[in-house]
Amino acid sequence: METKPRLLQNKKEATQFLTWVATLEAGIFPKATGRLQKEDGYCCLGVACILFIPEKRLDISLESNSRELDGCTPFAQPHSPEWLKNVNNNFLVRTGISLISHNDGHCTSEKPHPKIAKMLLKEYEEELNELLS
Repeated sequence: METKPRLLQNKKEATQFLTWVATLEAGIFPKATGRLQKEDGYCCLGVACILFIPEKRLDISLESNSRELDGCTPFAQPHSPEWLKNVNNNFLVRTGISLISHNDGHCTSEKPHPKIAKMLLKEYEEELNELLS
């Protein structure tokens, strides 16, 4: 059996991950593609950034007058938790398609936040159960 690369290291990270998934599943934030934030919408990774990076530590784009999050991935946000910086590549290694591709519709159909939430839960269920049991 193939071993999947681990994403989450402890209970705190698992709890943050589940909070993110629940927020995506609830569809609270309008969806955007191409960047962490575009106008009033957020990509799936942008939702996690606004949940787990203190507001005063968010990097805001200098190119925009609308105070949008800077960047296309959590790496553009220096205060992102490590698991968040790694989740896109970890998901790609585990499934063959990145979260950004699912969010934006590259190599696959564009998915709404609740659909991405279900995919995340399915992929990381074993890891979450191990950390939270």
